[in-house]
Amino acid sequence: MLRPVEDTKDTVSAMNAGVRQSSRVRAGGRTTLTRRGRIVVVLAALALSFAGACAFAAVRAQSAGPVETSTEVVQRGDTLWSYAERITPPGDDVSVTVERLMSLNDLDSATLHPGQRIVVPVDSIQS
Repeated sequence: MLRPVEDTKDTVSAMNAGVRQSSRVRAGGRTTLTRRGRIVVVLAALALSFAGACAFAAVRAQSAGPVETSTEVVQRGDTLWSYAERITPPGDDVSVTVERLMSLNDLDSATLHPGQRIVVPVDSIQS
């Protein structure tokens, strides 16, 4: 059985009455965001800005250019920490240099073996 059009409109109006809308329509047909909508937009903009800043910093760090290196032969008793201490500028964190040396030499651990060759940046060697 078909219902009259008026009954259908009343049913739709009743269903929409309980639903809270995320935007409002102003006079003139312009849509405005609710408070929660504005907060979501601001948080999304901040997240995008942060992601962009991190990406820019990563690209900038990688674009420092080639680093002159020296190949060192590991002697008995040498550790990656001792090499890192030698090349770390005063006041900087030696553990960051250890990680850099591990990355530069494609090492899985900081363990070195006598006779092993490692690459060390020359620009920061302090004798």
